[in-house]
Amino acid sequence: MAYKAAPGSLENIYVVRLLPGTDLIQGIEEFAQREGITHGVILSMLGTLKDGAFRNPRVDTTLPILREYEGADQIDTFPFERPVEIVGGAGNLFPKEDKIEAHIHLVVSKDGAQTMAGHLFRGTIWTQAEIAIAKLSGMQNVYRKYEGDTGLWQIQVE
Repeated sequence: MAYKAAPGSLENIYVVRLLPGTDLIQGIEEFAQREGITHGVILSMLGTLKDGAFRNPRVDTTLPILREYEGADQIDTFPFERPVEIVGGAGNLFPKEDKIEAHIHLVVSKDGAQTMAGHLFRGTIWTQAEIAIAKLSGMQNVYRKYEGDTGLWQIQVE
């Protein structure tokens, strides 16, 4: 089978504003924990970041990815140390061992409308972040688990 799927329901939608200086990933995870969101979808994201880093596969990246940290030799890391505009973002929230993990992909722009995009390793909010999060229910059989063949924490559907 080429896919696995789990049915669920949309329980609630939240609009969240994260304030300057907040770590974007940590802020979303803390909000989710406080609101009891164990399974969710990040529907949209706008705002600004003052610094951060993206991860993308390299042309020569092979599986399994054994070194997936900022600056690792198996992936490309794109750090930025200046304000950027979040022009689009999406992601999800699922259990990973004993915590809820936010998995985020963003597109940001800087001067001259140049864009950067990828999996967000880290990012600090500059002015604010406006985020829409949907809480899902009925998906207790969906979680993240480490897969040795990819070297990544992947969504599992049982």
